This record gives sequence, C-alpha cells and structure tokens, in this order.
Amino acid sequence: MVLSVAFAGGVGAVSAQSEVEVSNGDLDIELDGTEIERNDGDVEIEDDESDLDFEVDSDGTLDIESGDVEIEQDRDRVEVENDDGDGLDFESSDDGRTVDIESGDVEIEQKNGDVEIENDDLDFEVENDGRKVDIESGDVEIEQDDDELEVETDDFDFDLDGDGRFDFESLEGPVDIEFNADGSIEIETSRGEIEISADGKVEVDFDDLEYENDDGKIEFEDAANDIELDGDELEFETDDLEFENDGDGDLEYEDADNEIELDGQDLDVETSSGLDLESDGDGDVEYEDDDNDIEVDGDSLEVEGRNGLDVEADGDEVEVQFN
Repeated sequence: MVLSVAFAGGVGAVSAQSEVEVSNGDLDIELDGTEIERNDGDVEIEDDESDLDFEVDSDGTLDIESGDVEIEQDRDRVEVENDDGDGLDFESSDDGRTVDIESGDVEIEQKNGDVEIENDDLDFEVENDGRKVDIESGDVEIEQDDDELEVETDDFDFDLDGDGRFDFESLEGPVDIEFNADGSIEIETSRGEIEISADGKVEVDFDDLEYENDDGKIEFEDAANDIELDGDELEFETDDLEFENDGDGDLEYEDADNEIELDGQDLDVETSSGLDLESDGDGDVEYEDDDNDIEVDGDSLEVEGRNGLDVEADGDEVEVQFN
C-alpha cells in the first residue's frame, strides 16, 4: 500500500497503521519506528531502526545522535564525538580560537595562542605566542623561555641563559662551536647542528628532528609529526591525521574515519559510516546517512526515510507519502 496525504493549512489527521497530524504548519508523524515532529520551527526526528535522534531548534541549535556519532552545535560552538575506529572527541568554540581534540593517542589543545600536542611520540607545548616552548621527542628535549634556551639529548646538554652565558656538556665528540662577531652562535655535533642568530632565531637541525623558532613562528618535524605554528594559525600532520586552524575560525580536521570542516558557523561533517552533515549554524541543515535524508531550511522541511517515507513541508503546506 502506498499512502499519500496532502494538507494545505488548517488541521488534518489520518490513520492507516500510522499517525499523521498537521496543524497550521506544525506536524507530528509516527510510522514504523520513525517519528517526525515540527513545532514552532523546532524539528525533531527519531528513527529507532537506524538509531537516529535528530534535533534542530529554530535558533540553529543542533543535536544529532546517529549510531556511534554525536554532533552538537550552538552557533560557533561545536562538538563531534565518534566511537568508531580510533575514536574522536572534537570540540571547538570562540570562533576556532579554543580547540580540544582527542583521537586515538593524539591530543590537540589550543587556546588564546597556547598550544599543546601530545601523542605516544611527542609532547609539544607552546605558550605566550611562541616565546615559551617545551618539546620532548624521543631523547631530544628543547626548552625556550624568551632568550633562554636548552637543548638536551642523550649525547649532550646545551644551555644558553638570557644574559648570554653559555654552557655545553658533551659525552661524545666531535663538537665544533663558533661564536661569531655578529653575536650568533653555531654548534655542530654528531647529532646535527644548532644555530642561534643575533636576533634570537633558533634552528635545530638533527638527522631525526628539525626545529625552528623565528620570533614565535615555529616549525617542527620529527619522524612522526609535522607542526607549523604562527600565532593562532596551526597546522599539524601525522601519518594518521591532519589538522589545520587558520586562526580566523576556519578549521579542517581529517583522520581515517572523520572529516570535519568548520568555517565560522558553517559546519561540514563526514564519517566513514556514511554520515554527511552540512549546517550553517542558523538552522539550515542538510543531513544524510544510509537510511535518512533530511533538509531543514527555514519553514521548509524535507525528509526521506525508510519504507518510502517522504515528507515535504513548506510553511502550512505538507505532503506525506509512505509505503
């Protein structure tokens, strides 16, 4: 049986092993485990079989649960959780200036110019717009605090304090140290080179690690991680994920199971389970999974679900069709 019902304003109701109620543009539909409600612009859709709970309020607040995925959005505040694969907990607020991401063994935190990145291979911390740095990667530790610098490995320990006092201890040679007339320092060891320019730029170039800090603009690379940081702009890449924050509220994140793009309030989410979401943060939403296709645009609502369910509602005009 195919049932098709159309209402244009007023009040209507129908029952054929289902419930469809329409009143002045508000609607309540129940069919075979699927429930669709629209009330004063707020939309809620539940589907027990496809494990979907979809809510979007007239002010744009969004809350979706679909299988292992949960997405919440309130203007520029976004949280995406996915228990699939390595797992993901992605949070962003304050136009992308505050970020907290956990995926597998990786954690990324960014707030007010401070950055912390941790995984099994790396502990990377930057504060005070790049003037304070603490990095641990393998046996290498790099610490900077304004003009103070320490580079430590299993082979040597190098210290330079803010007054220009220099201390170098090495357990293994050869070591070549040059103090140049312009105030720069060059150190060459069996691990590689360290250069401190007269204007404070620091470069560490080892066989297995590269680090550069030029007035807070930082570039770091080891065997498993690649990081670029310039103020609020951050790029981070490993073999398993990529993250980019342009510092103006434009974020991009990607791993094997998730792809997230956030540009101000515009949010795009794709997962390996087939979920696809686009939201403008003001209530215009396009959502799709293996069983459901939903579009909310102001007074317009379109839903395609299981059993041939097809709902089109535009203001007071509502059409419902299902098998």
